Amino acid sequence: MTRRPHVVLLTVDALRADRTNLYGYDRPTTPNLVRFADESLVCETALSLAPFTQSACVQLFTSTRPLGYGGYDGGAIGRPPTLFDRFRAEGYHTVGLSTLHWVNRFFGYGAGFEEEELLFTPNTLVGVAIAAFRSTLKAQLDGALSPQEAATLMAPWIGKLFRDIDEYACIRTERRIADRAHYPDSNLVNAGYDYDALRRVAARHREEFEADAVGYIASHLNRVPRAHEWLAADWHRCRTPWKLACEAAFRAANRAVAAMAPQLAAARQNRFRHYVDASALADRAIGIIRDHRDDRPLFLWVHFMDTHNPFTSGRGRRWYREAPDYLEAVGHPRDLDVALHFADERPRDAKSQRVLSALYDGAVRWTDEQLGRIVAAVDATGRGADTVVAISGDHGEEIGDHGDVGHYFLFYEHSVRVPMLFRRRGQAGRRIEGLVTSLDLAPTLAEAAGIAPAPGWEGAPVASAAVAARPHVVMETFYGGNCLFAHRPIYLGVRSRRHKLMWHEWRDPADHFSPDGPALYDIVADPTERTNLYREGHPDAAPLLAAAARRFAEFPEIDAARVRRAFGALAEPALAKAAIR
Repeated sequence: MTRRPHVVLLTVDALRADRTNLYGYDRPTTPNLVRFADESLVCETALSLAPFTQSACVQLFTSTRPLGYGGYDGGAIGRPPTLFDRFRAEGYHTVGLSTLHWVNRFFGYGAGFEEEELLFTPNTLVGVAIAAFRSTLKAQLDGALSPQEAATLMAPWIGKLFRDIDEYACIRTERRIADRAHYPDSNLVNAGYDYDALRRVAARHREEFEADAVGYIASHLNRVPRAHEWLAADWHRCRTPWKLACEAAFRAANRAVAAMAPQLAAARQNRFRHYVDASALADRAIGIIRDHRDDRPLFLWVHFMDTHNPFTSGRGRRWYREAPDYLEAVGHPRDLDVALHFADERPRDAKSQRVLSALYDGAVRWTDEQLGRIVAAVDATGRGADTVVAISGDHGEEIGDHGDVGHYFLFYEHSVRVPMLFRRRGQAGRRIEGLVTSLDLAPTLAEAAGIAPAPGWEGAPVASAAVAARPHVVMETFYGGNCLFAHRPIYLGVRSRRHKLMWHEWRDPADHFSPDGPALYDIVADPTERTNLYREGHPDAAPLLAAAARRFAEFPEIDAARVRRAFGALAEPALAKAAIR
């Protein structure tokens, strides 16, 4: 029997296709991706069906649509088997280095990993819980839900958070030595938490919540908190005495630095990034690849966060010393404020937007270098021809292109189009011209390994006839927040090879960037999507609107009357099609 190939899956957060040389960018951000393309299937148009991580990972790792199965709030919970489940069931040694608080044992992915490293700080667990009930809480604060209704909807997520914190704290305690060995310069290690004290804080909150859920929410959640607030605010001082003393001394010294060099002081204050940096991840991945001696094939997944805001490049706690080298490598000035994004999440003016754009380019170049190191390590083992290396973004990023910075839920190309390539040493390079989506990654890897797709997967291998024949793809999301179908507008996008329709049921109150009605763009003539061509009866909009109506009618949470209100004459054929399906 032919031995199945090893698989190394490298995903990169917020990586725009149009900022890579692989797709024509004129600054040298991705020389390694360009080199890999000679032996890769390169997807020319790969699209995330929703432009933020929580929903993007559901697509990549379960090959199911973001708003299927009740929505993206629960991750893989209640969905078909994950990519990791499928490979583990087929005898692979599956290892996950998860910097993603959305992809781990707490969101239905744990059974797929024989070895799982959770590489995120405890505050992120609070953040994901807030994301899962943010819209519900806001609806209660706005009077759309009663306190009891809101408590009923929020209780599963708040209870889950308390359980997850307890388990997470135990894992961190068990892994303390390994974390220090592999990730010594990360905030994961250097936050200095006393995890027993942290567990006691969480237990105290849990007891109060279980005694009176409505009262607890009224007391602790009388506004929508940010991730570092609420529960995390209470454990802010749950640090070891040594950490508290070191931090006090550092801050005193840094105030003196700030008097002479404020930009340097800001960078030093953020010396420990909130995620494990790309070089530490690459070091760990290379060690796993080199040390793999199991008779079973290896499946390794690593997720890189360096291209996510605040767009940093450079190794370890002195990253800000190296960041100018990466700016210079892509043709930007060395003297830019490399810590700007820590203080300025959204640009104040055109100058700060240009700086953020440059920092993003530097972070892409830095991440590309680490991807290159991992692929070189695969080849150095002599297993390059027996290893499929897949590289993909999860979604893109807006850097002021349409007025915002981040990945805030609209379907512009810069937010949904990602690099995706599948490399195997000795394979002839080829460009895939069809409309690929994130749903297709799992089936493509399964096919490459000779594994049948899991029942319920909705994608297809990228080189298949099904992908080549696609006339369009439908994108779907809420404007952030949680999937509160009964109270929130659904956003849909339909992308053909030439045009894109962006449609929303109504404009979410948090959305300050969309036009009031639909938008239609000619992607070929207007690749930056500046000119809205939409008008009633536009011939290029009609088939895209019909596709949007069909998808809207498929949601079991949406009744026929709501479909008719949203789509008028297009509703009946859409409802008929949904009934047949």
